[in-house]
Amino acid sequence: MLNLTDHLLSAPETIDYVEQRVSNLEFYLYEGRISPSYFQIFRQSRLKRCKYEAEFWIIGSSHVVIIETENDKLTEIVSADQGRLPSSNRIYHLSGLQNGQFCYPPYQISLELRGFDCLDLFESEFRQLVDCKFEFRLQQMFPRTRLDGTGSGQHLPPSTIIDIFRADDAVLNFRTLHTYTEEMSIAITNTQVRLPE
Repeated sequence: MLNLTDHLLSAPETIDYVEQRVSNLEFYLYEGRISPSYFQIFRQSRLKRCKYEAEFWIIGSSHVVIIETENDKLTEIVSADQGRLPSSNRIYHLSGLQNGQFCYPPYQISLELRGFDCLDLFESEFRQLVDCKFEFRLQQMFPRTRLDGTGSGQHLPPSTIIDIFRADDAVLNFRTLHTYTEEMSIAITNTQVRLPE
């Protein structure tokens, strides 16, 4: 069992969530640690192992993961806050999240965007994705909005889920799910870091 802490940083009633658009999503990889001052962090968790530490931040329908080893620090970001992040220490930037993979050994990520024409298919796919085995889950649901943007509807609220599948001294493997209900889309990342023996 993983020894992680789950910190809710704002009470659900007071969260100042701003609806994010899947079309604005961008992927970043930084060398080093990025300052939390760039983000509104809703939930966070920290994982410690002999060979590394990892921090997980939910920042709306987006995320930040910081991975620190004895010799390296990497920051993975999927965010819709365009133009706010620094260019210094940036290893990679992908504007407009697309299906694909990126590798910067020992770090590897796959990115996937699933769009749906029907709300029932969108919700069914989301339920199938969250019904999986995981070691630890960090999850934040945000206020519901109607699909027309006018109030609360009877559909799944926007959410971010970070599932850690493996976190031992050899491998850190986690997946993120971000739902964009108004656009009936799900953004999925799957990250794996292999630690040197």
